[in-house]
Amino acid sequence: MAQDIDYKAVIADLQQRRNEFNQAVDASIASLELMLRLWGATSKPSATKPPVAVAQPSAVVANPFKNLSLAAAAIKHLQTVGHPQTNQEIAAALDAAGFVHAGSSSFANLVGTALWRVAQGENAPVTRSGRLWALGQWSLRPSA
Repeated sequence: MAQDIDYKAVIADLQQRRNEFNQAVDASIASLELMLRLWGATSKPSATKPPVAVAQPSAVVANPFKNLSLAAAAIKHLQTVGHPQTNQEIAAALDAAGFVHAGSSSFANLVGTALWRVAQGENAPVTRSGRLWALGQWSLRPSA
C-alpha cells in the first residue's frame, strides 16, 4: 500500500536535528577552548594537569550553566576562574560555554545588571570594585 510522504516535513525535521547536533558540537568546542584558556594555551596537558577526555561523536557535553539564572551562572563562572573579572569577560565566558540568552547586543550589560541586583542584598555573594566583579570572600584592595 502506497503512503503519502510529506517530504517538506522530513526535510524540516532533518534540518532541526542537524541544528541541534551542530549546537552540541559548538558547545563541546567552546568548553574545550575554555578549558585550554584556564589551563594555559597548550594543546597538550602537562603531567600535572588532568587529561581531557575526548567525547565520542554521539556524546553531548553538558552546559555547566544549564538551568541557572544569569546571576547564578556568572557567580559560578567567578568561582571557576578564581579571580575578579569585568562584565565583558564574564559575558564572553558564559557565551563560549553555551549559556543560553536572547543574543542581546548588550549581553555584558545584562550580566552587570544581574550581578548588581544580587550585590544589593545583605550578605551578597558578589562585590564590585571599579569594573571588576568578585566573590564576596575575595579581598579587593586597590593596588598601591
